[in-house]
Amino acid sequence: MALESLEVEGVHFEASIISPRSASELILAGAGFRGVQIAPGVILKVTSIAIYIEKELLNQLANRWSGENSPALLENEEFFLEIVSAKFEKCAKVALLKPLTGIQYSEKVLEHTKAELGKRGDAEDKAIQEFLDAFKQETFFPGSAILLFVSPAGLTIAFSHESDTNPEIRAAATIDNRRFAEAVLATILGKHSVSPDAKASVARRISSRLSAGLQGSLS
Repeated sequence: MALESLEVEGVHFEASIISPRSASELILAGAGFRGVQIAPGVILKVTSIAIYIEKELLNQLANRWSGENSPALLENEEFFLEIVSAKFEKCAKVALLKPLTGIQYSEKVLEHTKAELGKRGDAEDKAIQEFLDAFKQETFFPGSAILLFVSPAGLTIAFSHESDTNPEIRAAATIDNRRFAEAVLATILGKHSVSPDAKASVARRISSRLSAGLQGSLS
């Protein structure tokens, strides 16, 4: 099965990664940048984001979405909801283009995650605090990456710092709340995506893969 890596804003995203929670191989579904408007018509690119999925998820998607072109998939929120809520594991790999503290990153992510969650209970509030705790001692520089693994078991967080010499992905924290985990992923793949560029890449690459009968490369 041919797989292809991607490069976004100088960040290389490998064709596949291994989950530290399940040891499953996840393949690169798409990648793009996240930008923040700092003035009218001026976008500051702050992160590059890649989405990885289990291979088996492609088979599930093929049952419903084969034959759909990428613009049709991009406009169909049910397609992305199926990815977010599928029982298979997914990962968002967030590579830093600008320096950020862990507190800055986590608070910004939670701002959008809370909107995706809507009404919250004690379990979601506990997950939010655990998410904040996981990041409060961290500082990220360009070359660092944050990996957010989403599965029915919840969210697994891993960090890769620019100074790391060990390529193995190790879990730094786990949050056992599936609803919270899927809300985090929905901030990227949902209706109000923080990275329309990454979302469009996912639609384009998966459409190409399904059109090729699951035999073509994700390019």
